[in-house]
Amino acid sequence: MFIGSAKKIKNIFCLIILTAITQVGCTTAEFKPDYLDKNFDSAGIDNLTVLPVADLRKDKSYEVDSLEEEMLRYGWTGYGVIQNTGYSVNYADNFGSIKNINDDDVAYPTEQWISQLGSNEDRLILLIALADLGFTEGWGAAVRVECKGFLYDKKSRRMVWSHSTNYSQGAPGLLGIAVKNNTVNNTMRYCTANLMLQFPKRK
Repeated sequence: MFIGSAKKIKNIFCLIILTAITQVGCTTAEFKPDYLDKNFDSAGIDNLTVLPVADLRKDKSYEVDSLEEEMLRYGWTGYGVIQNTGYSVNYADNFGSIKNINDDDVAYPTEQWISQLGSNEDRLILLIALADLGFTEGWGAAVRVECKGFLYDKKSRRMVWSHSTNYSQGAPGLLGIAVKNNTVNNTMRYCTANLMLQFPKRK
């Protein structure tokens, strides 16, 4: 009886993983970002600087470890999709001379604010933010993540691209509760992958 239950749990777990991979890996999304500067031209720009992930959640009661590792550097969902933008990618250790990142700054940046991002040598700056992380718990657990992306051109000192998306993932019964932390990580990874489907690649 125990062996049968164990096999059933294993099958459910595998189905969840396959479903998640199918939803993201096999989807051809229409390129329709929330905002793209019609005058932005990536021709002649070789480098892209990726800032650390900004945690913009209003409710931070659930502690998330290693945002950069999960959202920017993990396999094809993070590292792969960012490296596939066509740019030579550099990962920054900090935000530059800016100490605190908030919603208004990233969405409605001033020229002065943009000029302080990254280093003096940087041109294109990509900022990915964790905007929300929520749970639905009952017979199992489901995780919903909202992430946002912003691309800034330091030469023109303007925001040239932005997009927001969300991704949900869950598991039924005791399995959902048992793998909750892993589900959080997976959901953040796939949210990044969905977000970068709307990123303007280098021409």
